[in-house]
Amino acid sequence: MNWAPYLTVGLVVLGVVFLFMFRNEIRELFRNIRKIDRSGVTLAPAQKEAPTEKDPKAEAEALLRQFDSALLLEMEGSIYQDLRQRNLTGTEALPVLVRFLASAYLVSGFEIIYRTIWGSQLSLLEYLNAHPGKPVDAVRPFHEVGASVYPNWFQGYPFEGPQ
Repeated sequence: MNWAPYLTVGLVVLGVVFLFMFRNEIRELFRNIRKIDRSGVTLAPAQKEAPTEKDPKAEAEALLRQFDSALLLEMEGSIYQDLRQRNLTGTEALPVLVRFLASAYLVSGFEIIYRTIWGSQLSLLEYLNAHPGKPVDAVRPFHEVGASVYPNWFQGYPFEGPQ
């Protein structure tokens, strides 16, 4: 079994998570770039700023408002109700919620992998369903797109069939 596609998707997901987690630091790094040339990158001298205390409640509310939608708020209410029914209203709820979030991340990653594996076949079936009676050569472009995007997977599998 060729694990390269799975590793690639995993690395992409980790890269996106990394960029999301360190987006402020990365943004600040780019702001401090003063010159890029053959010798390397020159950054502005680090300025020590007095640490400003941020109100954790205000910060949490600002983050939560970014994702407001009726469906999300309904789902959130359902989760709160479920936690209350299980008497998980204090700090003991945190590990449960972290596990749920980790599970959601995994499911999202698996959905990407699933679409990568089956996406070309699903697109082809949708096309064939909308265009019954098309000649076989009409579906050749689907194979060519798949072969160009994933040459290692299609190696030894020409459109006419395995060699």
